[in-house]
Amino acid sequence: MKVVRFFLVGALINLILFAITHFLPFNPLQLLIANLVTLFVFLFGINAKIISTGIPIVASTYNGITLRIAVSQTFYELLTIIALTIPLYLKNWKRMIEKTLTVIGIMLGYYLFIYGFAIITFLKNHSNLLTRFLSFNTESFMIFAFLLVWFLVNWKEIEKYTKS
Repeated sequence: MKVVRFFLVGALINLILFAITHFLPFNPLQLLIANLVTLFVFLFGINAKIISTGIPIVASTYNGITLRIAVSQTFYELLTIIALTIPLYLKNWKRMIEKTLTVIGIMLGYYLFIYGFAIITFLKNHSNLLTRFLSFNTESFMIFAFLLVWFLVNWKEIEKYTKS
């Protein structure tokens, strides 16, 4: 019964987060990633001007090469993982915030790494392997990968839920 309650609370939180994100005039997670990628490319010293208007991210080099990379993920898998983390720690707000920020940090770091290095390698014309990887970087792959991260971060609490 406790597991059923966990999934019902998680589903309710997910629906609320989805509704909030869906009805906003822009996707704040995509905008956050676009701005972090801009900073990432700048810190690596790539001689490019990044114009991040959200979707797509536009990188323009000073020698005239322009690259448009769409931040194609809708980031609803992020909302799902957040919705699954919150019910685990309803009785301990400090741990809930700590674990949620840990999972979000890992997921945002992944997106930052993928999109940042995609821009860097495309601008340096070394894009063959990265293009193949990005073609597999779909939402169905991401939800599986992020569920694995969620499980690894929260395995002790999940174990408590399954034993009771």
